[in-house]
Amino acid sequence: MGRPYIVLSKALNQRIPDLFSSMGIKTFFQDMVPRKHEMTKEMEQLLQKVPWHFAAQILDLAKIVATTKNLYPVLVTAFKCGPDSMIGEYFKKILNAFHKPYLILQIDDLDSTAGYETRIEAAARAFMNHASLPENKTFIQGNEILPKVETSINGKTLLFPCWDPIVAPLLVANLRRLDIDARLMESSGMIIKKKYGS
Repeated sequence: MGRPYIVLSKALNQRIPDLFSSMGIKTFFQDMVPRKHEMTKEMEQLLQKVPWHFAAQILDLAKIVATTKNLYPVLVTAFKCGPDSMIGEYFKKILNAFHKPYLILQIDDLDSTAGYETRIEAAARAFMNHASLPENKTFIQGNEILPKVETSINGKTLLFPCWDPIVAPLLVANLRRLDIDARLMESSGMIIKKKYGS
């Protein structure tokens, strides 16, 4: 699973599909898996909030894989790709909710194929062990996948980062006018030194 221009590219995929094939494991790209399934309200809400096409495809397929016997997901992501880093947590939550093992591999130009081989071998063993277990009832409880959004900040302090010297103070002033205890975090040379260790 992953973005087609990464997973299907011999130049970018670090031979990950070939490594699985060399172990006698059949591999399928996400477009090869039929998508006929009953969509839960929670999954519909999640997919509506994901603005990226391939990211939504991956999460939709994660639910299908989670409920399909003998089908295990390997998510191939790109180093420092914003959408990939955002969907990673939801991907894990979906699979964890169904107690299904998975593998996430992050592609980086600096990695060697040997590094992936070790993780793939471990994942293959985990997949085979899981496949040999008796079937358990799978479930998602309540809002286990969707994040809990706090709608009330009564009695709390809102710390606001100063990313812009004009806009940030203006937003904080407006929030205070609404009786929200908003405070602007000031940037300083000392903060930068502590953050970057100089």
